[in-house]
Amino acid sequence: MARTYEKRLPEQTALIRFSAQVAFLLLNLWIGVRFYLWVRFHETAGATVYVRSSPALMGWWPTSRCSTSSATPAASPSRSAWS
Repeated sequence: MARTYEKRLPEQTALIRFSAQVAFLLLNLWIGVRFYLWVRFHETAGATVYVRSSPALMGWWPTSRCSTSSATPAASPSRSAWS
């Protein structure tokens, strides 16, 4: 007695995952370039093209700030909270 098998559609998970990773890579590169241009503008005292600080950049700063255990407002009373 022969078994009948249904042909499955090809798995798309790997393609979707790779596409998401490429999208995040491009997003991070865009944020990095904008940050570089923003820093260069301030380092050169305005001699280069003005680029506003990207709002996406602000999303990355708190992550690195909170990852260190000694960076709490009470640990450094000489500075304002989170400056």
